[in-house]
Amino acid sequence: MPSSLDTPAGGQDKIGIEILGLEGIFQNIADHKKSGILHVTSGKQEKYIYFKEGNIQLVSSSNRASILAEALRRSLDDLD
Repeated sequence: MPSSLDTPAGGQDKIGIEILGLEGIFQNIADHKKSGILHVTSGKQEKYIYFKEGNIQLVSSSNRASILAEALRRSLDDLD
């Protein structure tokens, strides 16, 4: 499952999910307060996760129903 973080300056940090795991990538983005778009693909599925200063702003998907988006929304609601 390849992934990359597109930064606002137009650069791109390529991070191998096999090395960090998805949890590690999320933690790294939060710890370093990164902003940009994390593009995750698996087969024909694509997810775009938009970050601002380490916080998730939006999750979009090429599929109508997104389990990831719903799980993130619920976890963010639990923080309130």
